[in-house]
Amino acid sequence: MAATLATGLYKASHEYGKTGSDFGYLWYAARVLWHGCDPYAAVHRGVWYFDNGFMYPLGAAVLVLPSITVPSYVAAVLFSALSMGALAWALTRDSWDRWPMLMSWPCLMAVGAGQWSPLVTTAALLPAFGFAASCKPTLGLAAFAYRPSWRFIASGLVLPLLAFAFMPDWPLRWIEATRHATENNYHIPLLQTGGFLLPLALVKWRRPEARLLFVMSLVPQTMLVYDQLALGLIAKGRIQTYWFALLSYLIPWSAAFMWFAPVNPTKGESFRFLAHVITVGFYLPCLVIVLRRPNEAD
Repeated sequence: MAATLATGLYKASHEYGKTGSDFGYLWYAARVLWHGCDPYAAVHRGVWYFDNGFMYPLGAAVLVLPSITVPSYVAAVLFSALSMGALAWALTRDSWDRWPMLMSWPCLMAVGAGQWSPLVTTAALLPAFGFAASCKPTLGLAAFAYRPSWRFIASGLVLPLLAFAFMPDWPLRWIEATRHATENNYHIPLLQTGGFLLPLALVKWRRPEARLLFVMSLVPQTMLVYDQLALGLIAKGRIQTYWFALLSYLIPWSAAFMWFAPVNPTKGESFRFLAHVITVGFYLPCLVIVLRRPNEAD
């Protein structure tokens, strides 16, 4: 646990000391909310280093309200370190077979970007962390499908209900904000190359990893690898988890080919390319693994 926290602190401090992180959206939104204003109106392109709006449910800003007492880069470091610590605890609670997930490219990307995926993956293993899943409901739905429980639901309702005390109409403002999301940032694996095969995971619907894979194939996600961290839960045993961690580094290597193209790709073209690569390189191999297992619950 201590080593994981140290890794998170080092990586996060290195990143946030130079550029802004995705956590900055949350930190800024929490400050705006604390002063009684609307984060969905205040966070937009042109403010600070932002190139997008605030796309999270308001509960996400409520959760990080304590962080506004420190500078944004310090808050980002603490958020990433605590997220990695929680994930490390969840992964190694019963055995050490899954610890290589902590060194996978999706995990390191999530730490460097100040993203939710480590906490949402933790929620898939520990229902008490359902509150984190409610902060990123697309991935949170997949975490719930992995191991559904009433405890997950109860925990997941805490932050959305608290958010009503700050802004009673926040769901409407959130939905309106997501309608203006940059289209190139989010893609659905089902609609990418070979993605039409992913619903076959339902053939093994009794298995938690089959349900996880199916739901993740349906929800929009950022194609910068960190949103796909929960796919590591499909691996069984240390050998498969090692392979997941090692093969995850092929994604950034494949993206490097775009940088040497005769014509420099736009940001949208890069995201579309990564969407196809992640579907073929991550999702389809996971489907093969799931289909080779018996349709039996753990």
